[in-house]
Amino acid sequence: MTTTTVRAEDQTTQESTDKREANGRFAKGNKGGPGNPFARQVAALRQTLLNRATPKDFEEIADELIKKAKSGDVAAIKLLFQYTLGKPAPSPDPDHLDVDEWHKLQQSACPPADVQTIFNGLPADMACEVIKFNWPLQMEMKFTRPFLRGLKEMDEREARKVVKAARKAAPSPNGV
Repeated sequence: MTTTTVRAEDQTTQESTDKREANGRFAKGNKGGPGNPFARQVAALRQTLLNRATPKDFEEIADELIKKAKSGDVAAIKLLFQYTLGKPAPSPDPDHLDVDEWHKLQQSACPPADVQTIFNGLPADMACEVIKFNWPLQMEMKFTRPFLRGLKEMDEREARKVVKAARKAAPSPNGV
């Protein structure tokens, strides 16, 4: 991609041939940079260190790091925590806790076809035990809770009617 830039101050023109897209990303065909020129040297040094250090050496170094961390060395504490605990997870958004929980439940739910396959292969005695456990829960969810909720709503409506009737029957405070 070739771009032309004209500066208003001195009216000079500048040509750019860096093969980038309009959004600044490298365009197709751009080979990018030279990469890391020291990658081979770093790999060789790493291999030398791995060849030289023994598991016993790592144990002694870890013991020393833990000792320093226990004595209050902040850098040692930070290093120890970074390599043992890892990066802390981001704090959950309190406004989305229910949504996040719902998504996690959906992700962990077993598809109905799989459930059907599992239940089709259960022995009769085991299926009966599952049903004996599950049936009361299903009845409560499908019937008892909605029924009780309906009764509560009826009671609330009736209470509102009583209050409204009492207001109509009560004399007006201004005597009319």
